[in-house]
Amino acid sequence: LAVRASRFTPGMLAAAARALAGVAGEPSPQRILPSPFNRSVAVEVGRAVADAAREDGVCHECQESPES
Repeated sequence: LAVRASRFTPGMLAAAARALAGVAGEPSPQRILPSPFNRSVAVEVGRAVADAAREDGVCHECQESPES
C-alpha cells in the first residue's frame, strides 16, 4: 500500500515470506509464526514488500524506504 504497487508480483510474495520468517525467528513445534501481538511484523513485512515492488518496477510512488 505504501508504494501503491500496480500488482502483486512473485518477488513481492517471496519478500513477504522471507520477512515473516525473519520476524518469526527460529521455528519450534509450538510456534512457526510470530506472535499476533508482535508489532514489528507489519513494519518488517511492509518494508520488504515495498522494496520488492521497487525492484520489480511495479510501484507508483517509488521513494526510497526509510532506514530503521
